[in-house]
Amino acid sequence: MDIPKFDEKQGEDSGTHVTTYHLWCVSKSMVDDSVWLHLFPRTLTGNAAKWYIELPRASVNTFDALAMEFLRHFQLRIRYETGTELLTSFRQDTATHISDHIHEWRRM
Repeated sequence: MDIPKFDEKQGEDSGTHVTTYHLWCVSKSMVDDSVWLHLFPRTLTGNAAKWYIELPRASVNTFDALAMEFLRHFQLRIRYETGTELLTSFRQDTATHISDHIHEWRRM
């Protein structure tokens, strides 16, 4: 199948992937949300496929909900409402690692 793939490699944009997938489905005359929901995991490889596998079962039941979860996870974090102010307020000491602060910022 000529379905577009996403692997979270550098330079890949999750928003572009969702848009491309949407256009691909429309070009194939697929209009049923359940088909979109069923096929989307086939567009994911590597870390993105791992992310999908680890989603809680029945946590998304529409393509829109799945797309939002996908974008929340893979989109650049600067697009979140929490801006860089939170990030710049963190102070690292010997007991913390920078990744702890990054995870906290992403969680917020």
